[in-house]
Amino acid sequence: MRRVVLTVFLVLGGMCLAKAQDSFSVDGFVYEYNGSEKGEVVLVDIEYWRVEDACEKRILHLPDAINYGNERLIVTTVGNKVLSDKGFDSLKELKMPANLRILGNSNIRDMANLQRVDIGEELMGDMGCNFSNLPLLRKLELPSSMEYIGTGSFVNIGVEHITLPDNIKSLWSDIYPTFCNLPSLSRLDLGGIEFVGRGVFNNMPQLKELRCSASLNEIAWEAFSGLGNLSVIYFDKRDGKEFILGGMTFVDCPLLKDVYVEDEVPFNVVWKQEAGGDRCFAPEDYTLHVPEGSVSAFSQSPFWSLFGNIIGDNAGIDQSIMSDDNSWKYEVGNNLLNVWSCGNLEISIVTVDGRPVYSVADAPNEVAIHLTQGIYLMCIGSDIVKFAVR
Repeated sequence: MRRVVLTVFLVLGGMCLAKAQDSFSVDGFVYEYNGSEKGEVVLVDIEYWRVEDACEKRILHLPDAINYGNERLIVTTVGNKVLSDKGFDSLKELKMPANLRILGNSNIRDMANLQRVDIGEELMGDMGCNFSNLPLLRKLELPSSMEYIGTGSFVNIGVEHITLPDNIKSLWSDIYPTFCNLPSLSRLDLGGIEFVGRGVFNNMPQLKELRCSASLNEIAWEAFSGLGNLSVIYFDKRDGKEFILGGMTFVDCPLLKDVYVEDEVPFNVVWKQEAGGDRCFAPEDYTLHVPEGSVSAFSQSPFWSLFGNIIGDNAGIDQSIMSDDNSWKYEVGNNLLNVWSCGNLEISIVTVDGRPVYSVADAPNEVAIHLTQGIYLMCIGSDIVKFAVR
């Protein structure tokens, strides 16, 4: 009996020892081997003295790679909660490993003074509850490699623009809110998103326009709410692809008045309407802008006919227009605006909600301006014209 107990003790002791040997420290950072990839390690902790040093300097740069024994090891993963609860309130700058692919949950958060963060170019996704409670962070570049965003991320953060990478196809918000309480966000690009889940976008008071790309197939119930300044929704050309609009969405968007559609032929919209009173999507209160010549078709479409006003204004159609006095001409196509004039004319361009995008006091005879998709107003000399870029 004693031999059996001793044998079990030695086996368990060996397991504990092996476990302890799995973690190792290099220059104040604690790692474990990544069992699935040779030559890669996971950052699992930071020693106290390294935390103190970073807080004093207000900068934390996580290593890209380390030398351990006879090996050169690449840091590709940051484990769960490695940076949280470390007292990093004073940090102004954070640089993640250059080869970071997986960001564990609850890391880049609760840093009241953080103003700059570099997450590299290889990140595949975050596991949730990141990029939160960062009120001074105004800019964040998400790499094109990202494929997913965990719930609870992008909450209480000061970023002004968010562009979602095309590889991210769906967004969810389960137990924790996602994309919530973004007081400074004025521009949101959904990239290649195909599905927006319930309650994903909430309380973004500065967002004035929303573009639904051709890839977007469905906006779920309560997907957008609390967008106090949202005034315009754009639908990129869908070529007949069906769109699903959940009920109780666009709640508390009192300034929403205009919807622009690029398609000349109405596409089918499945509206899962719910009783929500005056606080929800209310097409009877909106103006629908469609290409000239398409008003009749949209007026007879089951969903689009619900709009209170339908007008044709060349939304989404490439244009070539010359002024009445032949002093200027412009053409639009392939994200490029070309303007020809007699010279010495003032040209200024703004989005339909008034955001300046281009201005020149004394334009040359020929100007080429690259613009993103959208509806614009151009003041050229004493004339004002509206055009669409697709």
